[in-house]
Amino acid sequence: MHFDVLGPLRVTGAHGRVTVPAGRTSAALAWLVANANEWVSIDALVELLWRDAPATAAAKTRLMLRSLEPLLEPGTLEFADRVRLVAAEQAVDAWRFEGLVTEAGKLVATGDAHRARVNLEEALGLWRGDPYPELDRALPAQAAIDRLAELHVHAIEELNELDLAHPDYVLVAELRSQAILYPDRPRIRRQLALALYRTERQVEALDVLRELRRDLGDEDGLAAALQAAFLSHDGGAVTA
Repeated sequence: MHFDVLGPLRVTGAHGRVTVPAGRTSAALAWLVANANEWVSIDALVELLWRDAPATAAAKTRLMLRSLEPLLEPGTLEFADRVRLVAAEQAVDAWRFEGLVTEAGKLVATGDAHRARVNLEEALGLWRGDPYPELDRALPAQAAIDRLAELHVHAIEELNELDLAHPDYVLVAELRSQAILYPDRPRIRRQLALALYRTERQVEALDVLRELRRDLGDEDGLAAALQAAFLSHDGGAVTA
């Protein structure tokens, strides 16, 4: 079976898409996917699914899990006093996403920009929206959600870096949009400045760097280094 969690939960079996009931049932399954191949206690699921759990919450959770069993392929759910979702290595899109981004980083380090681009584009193509939206109010899931969201923006930045080798006005427009969408990402703003400089818009590039230093500061000195490179007409040799 395949479980897509980079966006609303999507489950696909040998015979096509599986409809999972919304609400607590889909949230329970999403949490099992987030902890795939690990045992999850019923108490942990109760804590996840109810703010003020009724006395019958544990029994209702067990029934809910049993109702999922016939929707999934045999052996996907295992039961003891706890429950475990069994998933193959490539069965979860979040796992594939992380693997592709990690491999892309290694390829960049070895100078294989072409294969790095292929990996990053494939990874970003898996992203359909916020990860695990069924768990957006669940505190236990927040660390996993935040980590995937951070990795998503990192992948965007890494692909931008490759595109900056040959920037054009399309890239500038895309980076402007990204700077609005992710205003707290200094690297994206530096990348925008570099794209502007390399498309012969030095004044705008310097304005972007000034706004970056005003809004977010420049503790690592990278914006100041870019500014100095632009003013000395050496911006073609630096990175963001």
